Amino acid sequence: MNTLVVRQRKNNQFRLATSIRYGTMGTLVEVVALVMILEGILPMIAPNQWAKMMQSISLLSSNNIRLFGVILVVIGILILQFI
Repeated sequence: MNTLVVRQRKNNQFRLATSIRYGTMGTLVEVVALVMILEGILPMIAPNQWAKMMQSISLLSSNNIRLFGVILVVIGILILQFI
């Protein structure tokens, strides 16, 4: 969710006001862009180590790669649920 949060002081209390909410498509594009940025950081900073890691991953069995993917999806869902 892309929401602008503004704190306003009223009677010595803070209240949160939200505005400027983007549509679903805008949020989806922002999420894809963020994933692309995060995926590009390691090959940009350390391309040789990244290539070695990709070779190591390619030696794993399909079941191990699938399990790793499931774990990442579950962690991602939990993060989204509790943030």
